[in-house]
Amino acid sequence: MYEPRYDAEHQAVYFVSDPQGDSAPFSRGLRAFVCGGMQNPEKMAGIIGRQAAFAPCCVQGYMRTSAVIDGDEIPFMAPDEQDPHSVLTGVVWLDLGQDELEKIEQFELGSGHRKRVEVRVLLGELRLNAYTYIRK
Repeated sequence: MYEPRYDAEHQAVYFVSDPQGDSAPFSRGLRAFVCGGMQNPEKMAGIIGRQAAFAPCCVQGYMRTSAVIDGDEIPFMAPDEQDPHSVLTGVVWLDLGQDELEKIEQFELGSGHRKRVEVRVLLGELRLNAYTYIRK
């Protein structure tokens, strides 16, 4: 069960599974931005093996799209060539270990249709670097 937290210093809302845990999980570890089915905490816990802290956030200059590849429609996040100021909402998973990021990458990159890039997520008044996965 997740519990919401509010960081007044950064005007940021985030969710933790351990209410007794440390505050401000956005200040350490690795981060991964997702905007599709991996926003679901149960799905992510199944991939990385635990309930990680997360926060709603957005990135600028990206959009959701899809393409038919080998007869299957594959959803993607892609740069928005038409509007570099567009905003894509999603979730940033916080305070991840290298092994957890590798598990996410196995899931995201397994099909061979995506690549890893670094983006700047907007979380309250924070601007944080995070990894994400876009169409090759």
